[in-house]
Amino acid sequence: PGITHKNNVGRIAKRPLSYSLRGGYTYQNIMYATAGLIIEKASGQDWGKFVHERIFDPLGMESSCALKSCAETYTNRSTPHYPTDEGIIKIIDSNADSIGAAGSAWSCPKDIQKWMKFVLDSAVVNGQRLISEQNFTFMTQPKIIIPKSSFYPTTVLTKPNFTAYSMGWFLHDY
Repeated sequence: PGITHKNNVGRIAKRPLSYSLRGGYTYQNIMYATAGLIIEKASGQDWGKFVHERIFDPLGMESSCALKSCAETYTNRSTPHYPTDEGIIKIIDSNADSIGAAGSAWSCPKDIQKWMKFVLDSAVVNGQRLISEQNFTFMTQPKIIIPKSSFYPTTVLTKPNFTAYSMGWFLHDY
């Protein structure tokens, strides 16, 4: 039936460490997808439904979906395009539903504004804290310094003095 994410979890458990915990930086999505499987096991519901109930619904993010399969039900949505020598052509959206927790989220500017306000308010929405202050602080504090040479291409524009990674967050100054 092919390689599934559950197969990958078992396979990665057998791999030797490249370096000690926080001893180096490598970005990969397998452990985020694994976190989604843990959420499913602990909550008894699939990752997409969990994200809707715990994040999108409380924030009022009415036009956001956790998975592409949900986003495709919207008729008023953007589609990706790519410039070629013949002009700009429409291309197919990537699909990461099988590893959704590794970064599959579909939204719109109005809902992203709600997400940004939530983050800037340290995980509080309408006076209700959705993530404990302790966990929010832990989630956003630097865990590992990233060498400048391996960070995103945007550093050419932002010229940060430091780049770091936390629990799902790239951190740097402007």
